[in-house]
Amino acid sequence: MLDRFKLSKRERDILPLVCRGLSNPQIAERLFISDKTVKGHMKNIFKKTGAGSRSRLISLFLEPALQTQKRPILLVEDDPNDIALTLWTLEKSNIMNEIVVISDGAKALEYLFCEGEYSQRDTSIMPQLILLDLKLPGMSGIEVLKKIRLEEKTKLLPVIILTSSDNERYIIESYALEIKGWLCKPLVISKFAEVVNRLGLSWIVINETADLP
Repeated sequence: MLDRFKLSKRERDILPLVCRGLSNPQIAERLFISDKTVKGHMKNIFKKTGAGSRSRLISLFLEPALQTQKRPILLVEDDPNDIALTLWTLEKSNIMNEIVVISDGAKALEYLFCEGEYSQRDTSIMPQLILLDLKLPGMSGIEVLKKIRLEEKTKLLPVIILTSSDNERYIIESYALEIKGWLCKPLVISKFAEVVNRLGLSWIVINETADLP
């Protein structure tokens, strides 16, 4: 959504803070810039978005953000250490979405297709993003991804592969399966935010640059 307004990086940093109700001085303090600089960026944001006021700006962007936050992030990973580190990274990235952790490939598909123990799940709520490890017990990550891409209901879901080596990248590329990106384990906050923003999913992260390492 943000891409069509052609906001600068700093304007993208400011916008979520505006939607959280922060004043210009509070935004300036949070981003380590002057109040005058914030006012200049706000003027540009109003001009680019066509929103003539803060209230209009909030209504324009906050409602889509709230709708996005209702959709979970699905983490498919079986290693307890990697799960803990990934959850820590997501927390430090100020993720607003629920995180659903499933450690088995077959169970992940049951979740996506509302089958088995997930048969009562709301079929209208699909993950905003899937973080998928390749080395899973039983059904491999590649098999899970194949199934996701074959089914009409799930074929367009954004999938990011969690990888621990370049060899895994070569393997999945050889299958010509569409993915949205790679993240090396353990996850790094800045890299995660970078991939999310590149996918146009910036509303699943309150991307406060000052907090990134």
